[in-house]
Amino acid sequence: MIKKIVNTTKKAAVIELFYDLVFVLAIGKLTLLLHHIENGVIPLLTFAKFLLILIALVKLWIDKADMVNRFGENSIKDKLFILVDMTFLLFMCKMFEKDWYQTFYNFNIAFICLLISMSLNNLMYLCNKTLTKAEQKILILNISKHFFIILGTITGLLIGSKIGTYVIIATIIISWFAPLTYFRVNKHSPVKLEHLVERLNLLVIMFFGELIIGIVVFFEEFNLFAFICMIIVGSLFLYYSTNFEKMIDLHSHSRLNFLIWFAHIVIVISVILVTISFELSSEHMHAQNELSHIFVISLASIGLLMFVTMIILCMYFNRKTLQYRFFDIILDFAILFSGTILEFIFREDFFVVFSIYAVQCFALALHILIFNHNRTKKMRKVIIDTTK
Repeated sequence: MIKKIVNTTKKAAVIELFYDLVFVLAIGKLTLLLHHIENGVIPLLTFAKFLLILIALVKLWIDKADMVNRFGENSIKDKLFILVDMTFLLFMCKMFEKDWYQTFYNFNIAFICLLISMSLNNLMYLCNKTLTKAEQKILILNISKHFFIILGTITGLLIGSKIGTYVIIATIIISWFAPLTYFRVNKHSPVKLEHLVERLNLLVIMFFGELIIGIVVFFEEFNLFAFICMIIVGSLFLYYSTNFEKMIDLHSHSRLNFLIWFAHIVIVISVILVTISFELSSEHMHAQNELSHIFVISLASIGLLMFVTMIILCMYFNRKTLQYRFFDIILDFAILFSGTILEFIFREDFFVVFSIYAVQCFALALHILIFNHNRTKKMRKVIIDTTK
């Protein structure tokens, strides 16, 4: 019984946060691909390449984090495997600075080495004789999935970069559906929700750090635009942190807990899209680079829509009294769509566009703060009344 309690109250280890820093560095290097503007927009192929590599990297992070969540003990062996994984990840992120077809072989060799390291880590856990059948099944599924990706990547390397790239991408996309096979065994070997949420929170905070770096350029002079940018970032952070810090039920034992991984993939991508829209806007405003206003507004609006939608979906894991009602959901989406329409109407003036965007974000943050305050106050009153 004691062992079970310890496992369910697992905390994120320092080495895991160290690994997250390298992962965020890799994503930061990857976003440099999106700074090549043609005819005012990011070329479709460049954007597709960015998304596909991002999905591959996020997939690696999720696999590693899920493995540590379920089986990690913060032992010397665990730390060594994480350091080895970081080494190969650094090789991969260095390749983003060069042409894809020139680094195709080196990138994918590092990718294969990383997968082999993760497979060996799974194999190490599998040797533990105290595992349940459900835990053994998850580890075998992980090893099989990594072996499948390794075979697909080797096949792509043998075919060559032009066609092989698509073979590797197809392999990774197929592997994304592997966690669906966990649904049945997840009841007997659930993820440790407290550790999961802590890891995901820290990861998202790091990407908010990237967003802060993206708006620093607006703080060169003491002006209103800088304050508007800070309102946007602060409001987005409050909207996220209020739900995952104040409202989520960390003691939930739902078999669907692993879906929080997938929601956070979209949340991370959404924060990246908002960051890119800020960076492209700053380059346009300071260097007068050619940039389509419609494109930037679309990028920021899609990012905000994804961000809000995923957090509302994650409210399924909140305490029942702290889940948005239908009215609250409609209100948030009304704020989103009305603001987006106004942004497109005033698209020629970036100051007005960013001001509307700031009002949108502030309204969303204010809504969730008021909702949480009122519901929490009501819950406390009920508890006091029942104890009298």
